[in-house]
Amino acid sequence: TQIWILLDYLLNLIIPRASNVSPFTDDISPATGWLSPPITLIALLVWISLISVATLLRRKIPYLHFGLIFFLTAHIMESSTIGLELYFPHRNYLAAFGIYFAIVYGVASLPSPYLRIGIFGLSGYTILFLLVLMQAATNWNQIGITSEIWLTRKPDSLRAAQFVANRYLNLGDTFTALHILDGAVERNPNNAMVKIQQTLICAGREDGFRERLTVLDTQLRSMPLMAAAASELVTIAMSDLSRYCPQLTNKDIVAIADALLENPSYQHSDFAKVHLLIAKGFS
Repeated sequence: TQIWILLDYLLNLIIPRASNVSPFTDDISPATGWLSPPITLIALLVWISLISVATLLRRKIPYLHFGLIFFLTAHIMESSTIGLELYFPHRNYLAAFGIYFAIVYGVASLPSPYLRIGIFGLSGYTILFLLVLMQAATNWNQIGITSEIWLTRKPDSLRAAQFVANRYLNLGDTFTALHILDGAVERNPNNAMVKIQQTLICAGREDGFRERLTVLDTQLRSMPLMAAAASELVTIAMSDLSRYCPQLTNKDIVAIADALLENPSYQHSDFAKVHLLIAKGFS
């Protein structure tokens, strides 16, 4: 999976686009084969070609070879030994040095007749980055509109859905918040965190709340581990429960925590167990 993700990192570093700047990158599914998805094999062929060309030209253009090797070496360390999410742009902080060093060194190595043109082009390239940064910063400042755009572009991102749903919840629009969470649950039926959020928000559909809690209790006892569900339960326990549902009580939070604590997958996670006990403590 990292094969095509690395290629996407590289393209974003070389060709910056404000539309690609998003805090939500949790919608990536692992590849299950070289053609599932096809971009996996395509990316492999691209990397083989890039490395082959850089190796063949390493004496004439050593900075190109250095840049690629530095980039890949940094990611070999950060994408294999450090347990991070599949797509995690922050991995590029160190790795990007190799790419930008190769670009700047390449311009500085131009023959004198072309050096001025190269510097002019590099200056324009730098200005392009500044413009993209300004556009991204402006978009992020308009969080209401931008968050909707993020969710539209990344409908499978749970974090994007939760972010927008929480925003509507804070605005008092529980109907829209629930509509977004319902869609997230439909796409991720085995995600305990979003299922808890969807069930506990009952404003506008109070009827059947207790029945939904009973169904949730049964489901949580066998759902796969989602450690974030435990920390989310702590957040809910520490907040004003009436914000989610007038019928929600501290005993309900304790019951949800107990259901997860009896789930075998959660019993093997110290992180989850600690947070579930904290949730019970605040309840």
